[in-house]
Amino acid sequence: RTPKKDNDKQNFYYVKENGNPGNTDGVTKTDKGIVPALWVSLDENFAGDSRTVTTDPLLGNMSSVPQFASNTTRTLAKSYDLYNLIGEGYNEGVYGPVTITKGYMMTSDKAETFNIATDRNDEGVTELYVVTLSGTEMVSGQSTGIWTDLQSGTEGGSDYLDNISYIITGNASAYERSADRIGTNGTAGPLTVGLPQGSNILITGHSLGGMIAQQAAAQDNVKNNYEVLNVVTYGSPLLARDTREGELHRLCDRSDMVPLLSTNTLAGNVDEQWLDRECENGGFGEEIPNGGEFFNQMLNAAGDSRDTTGPHVDSYRNPVVWQDYDVTGQIRGNKVIILDNSTKTFFQNPDLD
Repeated sequence: RTPKKDNDKQNFYYVKENGNPGNTDGVTKTDKGIVPALWVSLDENFAGDSRTVTTDPLLGNMSSVPQFASNTTRTLAKSYDLYNLIGEGYNEGVYGPVTITKGYMMTSDKAETFNIATDRNDEGVTELYVVTLSGTEMVSGQSTGIWTDLQSGTEGGSDYLDNISYIITGNASAYERSADRIGTNGTAGPLTVGLPQGSNILITGHSLGGMIAQQAAAQDNVKNNYEVLNVVTYGSPLLARDTREGELHRLCDRSDMVPLLSTNTLAGNVDEQWLDRECENGGFGEEIPNGGEFFNQMLNAAGDSRDTTGPHVDSYRNPVVWQDYDVTGQIRGNKVIILDNSTKTFFQNPDLD
């Protein structure tokens, strides 16, 4: 399926392809309906990409994997650009929920003239790997289900955590089961398991993926062998606060309950979860209150018809809401990452039982 522009609605919708990729003869509008244009980046980086739409019972319509990169580079200037990259991991397990892409971080001024071929070693340019983790998705044999949510939300280990730790480090002896199931190659793309030791890393994730990102940044095998520069999460609870490496920015819509659903809240540390985050109002109704009122509202939410997908999914891809946050999640920050799109690689996240 390839995105086509519906000029009347100013949205992208997805059409079925007949024949080879790129052949759009006889296309028809998908029966999964209109997908908001904000979910698909509007720049030329996605022109010609082959995409699908996946429908998740918790998350609704989610964009997924571009099978063919159309450009050599991809610019991540704002937090919503990074969120769109995470979204490609929601692909029904075809490629896997993890992506790793080599890139270069710099100020926005430097990015205006940056040439990846000639300027990558310039002063003020930091080479890094961007690791993205998508969240809850009901896929048979993939460690992104409710059980993984519960394991991570209680600060426990999980197959997802073991898998991403193995993918980053390549340490087969420490993560033997992951090594047996994943092997050494990426699902789709040129990178292999095990990033070069000493590399800079930005780890980011949505929902469950954001919880795993925080836990991965606290793993000794990761911290001892890599420089975790940033951890950026979207709609995720606070985890591994005292052991995590890297500057953390938790982006949370004010109406999103999920960022409060972990043991920190259940243990009575609602204020800690509440204060350690960056919040914006995406316009999805009643804001989540602080303190004990949160529990009352959570109980009430179980019986009403409030929009839960909007604040937990749609808000974070909205440029209007998050326009002041740079790619590291810093409000009024000026960091930009330019990715070498030819290195983007997907990795599977199998159940290990």
